[in-house]
Amino acid sequence: MKEYALYKGEDLLAMGTIPELAKRMGVQKDSMAYYRTKAYQNRLKRRNAMNGNVRMLVELDEEE
Repeated sequence: MKEYALYKGEDLLAMGTIPELAKRMGVQKDSMAYYRTKAYQNRLKRRNAMNGNVRMLVELDEEE
């Protein structure tokens, strides 16, 4: 399973799979997955909310 890092601004909130992060943060799995989509990023840009105080989900690279 893919692992992710969840950030709020520059602060690392948690790391893990989408189900693990959703449970830890108390949100639906679909909501957590939405944080990594282009649609979410576009929505933030339209609202001028890219000020560093929003949640972003970043996929972690697997080391080979």
